Parts: sequence; structure tokens; C-alpha cells
Amino acid sequence: VRREIDSLKAKKRISSDEANRLTALVTGSLDYAAFADADFVIEAVFEEMGVKRQVFAELERHVPDTTVLATNTSSLSVTDMAAGLAHPERVVGFHFFNPVAVLPLLEIVRTVSEPQAGRAVPTDDATLATAFAVARALRKGPILVADAPAFVVNRLLTRFLGEIITAIDE
Repeated sequence: VRREIDSLKAKKRISSDEANRLTALVTGSLDYAAFADADFVIEAVFEEMGVKRQVFAELERHVPDTTVLATNTSSLSVTDMAAGLAHPERVVGFHFFNPVAVLPLLEIVRTVSEPQAGRAVPTDDATLATAFAVARALRKGPILVADAPAFVVNRLLTRFLGEIITAIDE
């Protein structure tokens, strides 16, 4: 984060004062209690469902009931991630594209309801509205996508690459 801020400052996209202000906002902790007053948390651990569920379960014990829990997953089911939480309605996908500082697209993923399978209830409207507001504040172009394998962009990319491979083979 600090490297990105320094880069923006070097390109004169932000002033020294703004760089100092932003840098001062960056903190770190190894204790989930540091999230006790968070309104919006984005997890970005590696793509392993068990680890992501564990992170959300631990976060839920430390944050207010109104905190939005977002995941930056690019391929895992957000609905499955939210299953088993006390407040699954506040879980949302928040999928950035790399490099994050350059690419403006952001997929916002609403969970789906599958009560017969004992899974999560859908992401509620307040959580979605908050996710869109945060995305816009980050100067991203958010799109709402279904909780389906690879969401939209990676699903299209997979199809596109498949066609290229087929063309090469032919």
C-alpha cells in the first residue's frame, strides 16, 4: 500500500500531504480485535474455502452485527463462504482485478438463498448498497454479478481463451 501511495505521489497524482494522510491510515495487526470498530472488512486470503470460512467466523466474533464482510475471491462460492455464519446476509463478494490500482472494474457478488440445503440467506439490500458505495468511493466501476463459477469476467475470459485454443488447434 505504501509503495502504491509513493508511486501516486511520484507521478504527482496526489500531493505530499495527501500521501502522508493516506500512509497514516495504514496499520496492521495480528489480532482480530483490531476490527472491533470496522464497518467494512475485505478478506483476501488465498483461495481455500476452509481458510476463508475460518477467517469470516473469527471476524464475526469481533465485529459489530452491522459490519459488512466482503471477500475478494475470484472463483469460490460466496454463498458457501457465508453458510454457517450468524449473519450471512452481510456477506458480499468484492472481486478486484489486478493490478488493483490500475483496473477500475469490481465485481460485487450477491449470495443466493438455498434454504433447503441449509445454506446462507441472500446478501441483504443494505449490504449491497454499502458495497456499491465503498466501490464508488474507491473510484471503481462496480457491477452486480451472480454467485456462479468464475462470476462474469473470468467466465468470459475462460470462454474466450477456449476459442483461441480451438482456433490454434484447427
